[in-house]
Amino acid sequence: MKIWLTTIGELSLEKTNEAADEPTNISSEKEERPIISGYSHFAQEGLNKNDRRYQDIDEVLKASNRANIVAKNLLKAEIKFDLKLIKNNIHNIVNQFVNSAKKTLGNNIVLEYLPVDKVDDVAIFCDSVHLELVMLNICFNANDAMPNGGKILIKTKLTTLNEDDIKLYNWVDKTKFISISIGDPGTGMESEILESIFEPFFTTKSIEQGTALGLSTAFDIVKSHGGFIEVESKLNVGSEFFMHLPIVV
Repeated sequence: MKIWLTTIGELSLEKTNEAADEPTNISSEKEERPIISGYSHFAQEGLNKNDRRYQDIDEVLKASNRANIVAKNLLKAEIKFDLKLIKNNIHNIVNQFVNSAKKTLGNNIVLEYLPVDKVDDVAIFCDSVHLELVMLNICFNANDAMPNGGKILIKTKLTTLNEDDIKLYNWVDKTKFISISIGDPGTGMESEILESIFEPFFTTKSIEQGTALGLSTAFDIVKSHGGFIEVESKLNVGSEFFMHLPIVV
């Protein structure tokens, strides 16, 4: 899979530059645009918006924009994480994240942190910046699942993996973990969506709304820490994501 994604990323690089970055030679007071969209806007000048030709050109513009987004998303498939794993206090990381994320989420969203177990002195080897990005990504999804507002609850709990977990996630070589759960009482997800939620490019959003790489990338980041992510969800009830990270014993 990695080889395939690498190849796709390399192949899309040239096309992305051609479609999205190459400026048009058309002189205009407007900002320079890529070739396809530039000529399309030029062709629309002087046409009435109700003109069928204007509407046909508009479809070309939409297709060009979608192709631009897809190409850029393909490039993100070959992301390499420059992780700096150092010993950190996980309780401090979550606390710091909650305090900063409250300013980022909507005014109608309440973000609460509840340590289930005593984790004040629990340490993990991690890149705190990347872990906060993972938590922020999950919180943004929770935010979207609650259009009328609500509470996002973050909990931390000490766990011990069983043999089935270790077999399922064969890169895991520890048994003592801390679980960071992020839950919301939002729209929830159907089982069909849950089965594909961590796949690259999978999304339930329109192509203009999301990159479709968020949760796949989040999983890869946690995996790079020797951990994994699980999710539980029920339609019209809510979702809860669990980030499992090995602790320093």
